[in-house]
Amino acid sequence: MDRIPEDKAMEDKIRDEIVVDAHSEDEVKMSWYYYLYDNMNFPFEAYYHFRQKSGGAKKRKVQVLEMSSDENRDGLLVGIAYDEDMFYVPLLDLEDIDADEETLEVTNDWRYWNERGYSW
Repeated sequence: MDRIPEDKAMEDKIRDEIVVDAHSEDEVKMSWYYYLYDNMNFPFEAYYHFRQKSGGAKKRKVQVLEMSSDENRDGLLVGIAYDEDMFYVPLLDLEDIDADEETLEVTNDWRYWNERGYSW
């Protein structure tokens, strides 16, 4: 996957505001977690691709209800509600997020971080 072009303003924001005091992998994880946790306003709507037994996927609108305190190899997880079920999925797997400006800004920051190839 090709990395997206560098955005100097975004790089400065990440370095100076989000991971400013993070020196280890664990500190970077915690910095991102609290940045997202403190700035995302729940609930909001987004689309998620549910995998089907037939091998395809269906794109469905979901309610995003909360952040998980757990992390996995796919990054930070959020709780989504669909029908009467709740699932935890990677934040990066959500599409077409319909949320307030603050939530959109921080989720776009997270997407930029990942699309630039940065990791813990």
